[in-house]
Amino acid sequence: MERQRHGSRGFTLVELLVVIAIIAVLIGLLLPAVQSARESARRTSCASGVRQLGLGATHFMESTGYFPPAGKDACYEAGGQQPSHKQCTDGPALPGGGEACPADIDRVEWSWGYHILPFIEGQAIFDQPLTAAGHAVVRSTPIPIMYCPTRRSPGQADLGRARTDYAANVGGISGDRKSPPTAGVAPFASLSGLIIRTGAGQVRPAHARDGLSNTIMLGEKQINPRDFATPYDENENYASSGWADTEVRRVGSQANVPKPDLLHPSITGTNPKASSDVFGSSHSSGVCFVMGDGSTRWVSYGVDPVVFERACRRNDGQAFAAGDL
Repeated sequence: MERQRHGSRGFTLVELLVVIAIIAVLIGLLLPAVQSARESARRTSCASGVRQLGLGATHFMESTGYFPPAGKDACYEAGGQQPSHKQCTDGPALPGGGEACPADIDRVEWSWGYHILPFIEGQAIFDQPLTAAGHAVVRSTPIPIMYCPTRRSPGQADLGRARTDYAANVGGISGDRKSPPTAGVAPFASLSGLIIRTGAGQVRPAHARDGLSNTIMLGEKQINPRDFATPYDENENYASSGWADTEVRRVGSQANVPKPDLLHPSITGTNPKASSDVFGSSHSSGVCFVMGDGSTRWVSYGVDPVVFERACRRNDGQAFAAGDL
């Protein structure tokens, strides 16, 4: 009888606590590995998305002979694609007053995200009629590959405006973005990226004297991760011009090296409406870019500013070693 009672006894409290502690330790060891694996998968998906966007821009270039434009805010002049630098006073009347800018009518001045739609399986969206209803469909339909999975899911907090987590590299820029060009000088001639402001000229492969594989075309942009819905630099959609508000483009220079989302100026500064003009991401260590030849590059936040600027300029004649970027 004594042996039978001993053989059927359960766990003591101490033994149970030891088992729970061991399980807690194992979970503590396992969770970082699981999170790391998930982030690795998300980073791979992000790289795949930006590569598809880059290939779309490349196919656009092969079809037209030049890289897609980045859009612009000034009205489009019927006689040519030069910035008019005038108010939108030559469009049809709008309900409730005001007039529509021609850019909203013919979509000529819409950004690179719209122009590459036929090359990223978005032909049906691209072909929407040139009407208010058609424009609304384009502007409100999320394109999945334009969202980084580490940051957000497609359409998250878009509020009817399909956004993009990626921006074009316009290279360096000088002067006021909105001021009229100097007489006899090409407007925005200082733009040295592959995708530049509409009306500033057409960038062709031959213009990339440093080589397409050495020039950044598109990359992740810094966004406020605490407010996807209403930040100042995200108040337009991926297809509209958005030049002045930086939704669709970023400047690449020594002063504009990539930064994490949590260092967005609307978070670190005192102005909650501050916008960002730099590349960045919600990844922990760096940003994914696609080069002019369609290859992807991972660039860390600690990249040398000089090397980064060289990679953003298509024609500065300054090469960099493959391992530098």
